[in-house]
Amino acid sequence: MTISFNRNRSDNLLLRNLENRLHRLDTFAPLGGPYVMHNGRSLISFASHDWLGLSSHPCLKENAIKFVTRYGVSNASSHLTEGNIDGYDRVEKKLAALTGFETALLFPSEERLQEVLFMQLFSNRSVVAVDRLMPRAMVETLSKTSAKWFSYRHSQHEDARVRLGAERYDDCQDKWILAQSLYSLDGSVESIPAIEKMHKTFGISVLLDDSNASGVLGVNGLGLASFISKDGLAFGSFGRGLGSAGAYLLCSRAIKSFLTNCCPASIYTAPIQPAVLGAIDAALDIVPGMQKERLKLLQMAEDFRKVVLRMGFETGPSSTQIISILVGTDAQAIRIAEHLYDNGIFAAPIRPTNIAEGNARLKICISLKHEKEHIFRLLRCLSNFRSNGSKPLSAQEKQQEETIRKPSA
Repeated sequence: MTISFNRNRSDNLLLRNLENRLHRLDTFAPLGGPYVMHNGRSLISFASHDWLGLSSHPCLKENAIKFVTRYGVSNASSHLTEGNIDGYDRVEKKLAALTGFETALLFPSEERLQEVLFMQLFSNRSVVAVDRLMPRAMVETLSKTSAKWFSYRHSQHEDARVRLGAERYDDCQDKWILAQSLYSLDGSVESIPAIEKMHKTFGISVLLDDSNASGVLGVNGLGLASFISKDGLAFGSFGRGLGSAGAYLLCSRAIKSFLTNCCPASIYTAPIQPAVLGAIDAALDIVPGMQKERLKLLQMAEDFRKVVLRMGFETGPSSTQIISILVGTDAQAIRIAEHLYDNGIFAAPIRPTNIAEGNARLKICISLKHEKEHIFRLLRCLSNFRSNGSKPLSAQEKQQEETIRKPSA
């Protein structure tokens, strides 16, 4: 059977192509450390969200194998029919203890968590203020609910508060602010005191996405959720700084009981698979003791940012391992990414649809996998681009680059 696309879909693809916003899914093979193989080429990747390098940590791999040995490769049931393996209960209790919440609830993916949570949390009597830099996919999920919502200027909390208090929302019983603790688009950190003031002074409920901060910031390295009132809600990802997969909700026992009893989308969701659960279990044991590694990571990012700024690039409000180099047009973002690629470096050109035109950027993700030589190479390529446009490295420079440590096979 041939699947036909209507005219609007075809036109949308054509428009995206003309605007330099047509994406493709690339296939990469990991080579060890920050290296990946793409189209037969070895590249240093600055696109990974594995901030602490935990995805290849021997303790996570060992514990994943232990869980598979004990529980098999699949739970083969939903939450409703058979319940969860005992490892589930241990991980949820451990996560709650590390963050100071009453309890936690695990989900197989961030998308599933958001779908379940938003559909149950927000009704036609809800209004949600959403920071303008929230991920578009999350906003699209919110749009499927019956709630009213609007986006406010990034980090302009007074703007959000005033608009939530507008007369048009007088019929809304529930007023929420939806924010990220660490914004993936520009690397800036949310002001938790500011959103807590909105909660305590004006009764606005807080929903915090802690996904990018988990592993890197906060108490025990488990994000900034510990700093919000426990009558608020926070959710995060195991698939970035915690080196595994899946997602979690931090909440009260009452919220957890409601979701596990009255929400079909949660009840019939397949649990996280044993191997992944084992990796999560090990990560929660390791991450609290990685304070020195977290400080090293943030210092690496700060040192990189200082040099890039001296080159004349702009990095916006980033203060973390996520650094957005603002380049202007979509075409320029692609141009600089291609220049880096030609010189053995992969970094993602970001052409966001939720901010004003002319704000395209190159997203650089620093991780503990990177050594000084990798960062020096990236800086050299950026300097070369800044001085000479997309001029490739000279033969002499390429020969010098060959002295950089080769990836392991």
